Amino acid sequence: MARLTKTELIAVSAEWLAGWRAAGKPTIGSIDTNMQQTGPFSIMALGSVRQTYGYGTRMIIGWQSGGPDITHLVAWMQGYRLCKHRTIICRSGCVSESIDKGMLRNLAVLTHEKAALVQRDGEALRATNPILTAEKEAEWLAESVAALAASAKRGRRRL
Repeated sequence: MARLTKTELIAVSAEWLAGWRAAGKPTIGSIDTNMQQTGPFSIMALGSVRQTYGYGTRMIIGWQSGGPDITHLVAWMQGYRLCKHRTIICRSGCVSESIDKGMLRNLAVLTHEKAALVQRDGEALRATNPILTAEKEAEWLAESVAALAASAKRGRRRL
């Protein structure tokens, strides 16, 4: 799948964050290295698929508390192909549906972080990574102060 353009990335990340807000702004948590968690996402497996290098699991992902289907957003933002019936196929390599679900959950966490960074949304970023949130908010504040100082300098010109 082709990479998203900057304007497409902004639009898709805004759609992701709107869905997150519609789901009640759940705390997502960090990447699960054991790939056993699925919360706050509802991941439904629709069977396995034979691929060139093994089997993959065909899945759909949404929010546990309701809200829109987010499978297409995860696929677009992570560079995966959206397959039949708007599903995504994850293949962890160990032919385990639960591990594939954990892999899809981790992709959704990365999608949330990416969307929060693109939109510069500290509240959304705090749902996954509080330490990164503090760093980014300080960086964004420094950028806005520098831009404000530059605009104030331009405003003081004499004619």
